[in-house]
Amino acid sequence: MGWTTRQRPLWVANDVAMLVLVGKLKRREALSARLGDVLSYLYHGSAVVKQHSDDGARAGDRAVVEWALEDSLAGAEEAFAEFIDNFPRKVASRLMKRLLMRSGRAPGSRTRGGGCR
Repeated sequence: MGWTTRQRPLWVANDVAMLVLVGKLKRREALSARLGDVLSYLYHGSAVVKQHSDDGARAGDRAVVEWALEDSLAGAEEAFAEFIDNFPRKVASRLMKRLLMRSGRAPGSRTRGGGCR
């Protein structure tokens, strides 16, 4: 799955949160923190790709780069699932889960931070 595909649910979830919660998002610090976590993990993954590219995309670095990307994506997906699970409007939560979490991956199903292959 490409980066744009991973970012699209974040954009939709942010828009849904703004529409449903109107001005109450500030009071929902846990929700905004989870969206911030998603963005941070996506930024980390983008930085890994850029650094790898700037370093000449050495084949010897591939395993570490793949691990870093998998870890970033797993963290983003886990934070995104936590955002959806803790969304105060359950109808909107179920709708976002159905539309945006199509991968079927359950949060916590992959241990993050494991060693390289």
